[in-house]
Amino acid sequence: MEARKEESEARRFAAMFLAPNHLLGSTDTVKEIVGRFGLSFEAAMIRKAEFDAFQRRASGQRHELPSIAVDFLKDAQKGA
Repeated sequence: MEARKEESEARRFAAMFLAPNHLLGSTDTVKEIVGRFGLSFEAAMIRKAEFDAFQRRASGQRHELPSIAVDFLKDAQKGA
């Protein structure tokens, strides 16, 4: 279990190291990140998600839940 956590952290760090925030833009796509930084598609997806989260936090925006999750929570609340 600990090895998986460490591997996940290492992947996230490598993606951040190879594609730092100051070189990314809010309109960059995963495919563009792959091409510009030479990351694998998986690493670029991780990096894009983390960069988007960083941008949301920096601007004070909240991450909206998908509508299916909102509906599930509403249904669960009604049943409780």
